[in-house]
Amino acid sequence: MAKRLTYKVWSCALAFGTLFLAGCREPAQIQVYQVPKETSERAERHFPGDGHDHSGTTEGMRQPEASRPARPSVTYKVPEGWVEVPQNQVSVANFNIVGENGQKANVSIAPLPPLANRETEVVNMWRQQMGLAEISKEETDKLMSEVEVAGKKGKLFDLASAGSATEGVQRIVTAMQHESDASWFYKISGDDKLVAKEKAKFIEFIKSVKFGASAAGTTASVSAPVPTGSGGDWQLPSGWKVVAPGAMQTAKYQVTGEKDATGEVTVSVFPSDTGGNLANVNRWLGQVKLPPVDEAGLAKMMQPLDPANPKAVLVDMDNKGDRMLGAIVPRGGQWFFYKFRGNTALVEANKAAFIAFAKAEPQF
Repeated sequence: MAKRLTYKVWSCALAFGTLFLAGCREPAQIQVYQVPKETSERAERHFPGDGHDHSGTTEGMRQPEASRPARPSVTYKVPEGWVEVPQNQVSVANFNIVGENGQKANVSIAPLPPLANRETEVVNMWRQQMGLAEISKEETDKLMSEVEVAGKKGKLFDLASAGSATEGVQRIVTAMQHESDASWFYKISGDDKLVAKEKAKFIEFIKSVKFGASAAGTTASVSAPVPTGSGGDWQLPSGWKVVAPGAMQTAKYQVTGEKDATGEVTVSVFPSDTGGNLANVNRWLGQVKLPPVDEAGLAKMMQPLDPANPKAVLVDMDNKGDRMLGAIVPRGGQWFFYKFRGNTALVEANKAAFIAFAKAEPQF
């Protein structure tokens, strides 16, 4: 039975969330940067979520040129020591920072479809990225502080990872400002000490941001366009039921088994590998409350998923009956992430179906 899925364009947010994780040096001399006209035009042509990928072609996901919204020009004051780098599929501005001891951090500005009143989901997305447990709305509210962003009120939160034997402590400071047609995210992330050192600069930087007008003379809309192929087709196994996907998910299914056992399968699609196999598997291990692994441990866990796609991998995790299958599938210049979580018996009974599902290529 074929099911039509609604593609969540703003799932690209996770790619934004996984750029290098970064600060409080004394204010340095700053300069004003005006986005050149040709840069703005290029951003319009390759609007985040329009399916364009510089490493491949996804023609079926592109939106007609005339239907894409124009993007506003952006000006800002660039702190000393920040090096501007090319935009990616999500961000309209990107900066790299290198510390005195070689530490690295990244600063990004990214517009996403409106996410007002979904701060808890946003925070928990990044907490998962950093191997931290999810928190409640009440805890999220306490974490947030008010900050000035582009002349308006915004919200800011600051997270630090626990660190591990293979990765030092990482820190991410994110400011968000919601408009009716978009949510703007400003992020500095990277090495914990470097981010702490640069945080004051970051706060001054986001205050300095100003938006110009679109070519039509009005403030440009940044709502993400819907792909021309409005979804994907998957052949669903018997007993799988389509349910509403959550934040950063392209699709979600409920799986039922014997004795009313239930589990869920989720699919997320991103324009990057969101940190690589080790980072993703360790996040999944954290979700089932298992300890992280190093590269050697990862090699023991990973199994080939599909002979036709050598880079596609499968992992199987079980913690006292709480079992999760995870598949990472590079496909067409994008990365598909599949998860199946439920009790051990239910997952085992549906394992072959899950593998076949992850191997099947959806037609967007």
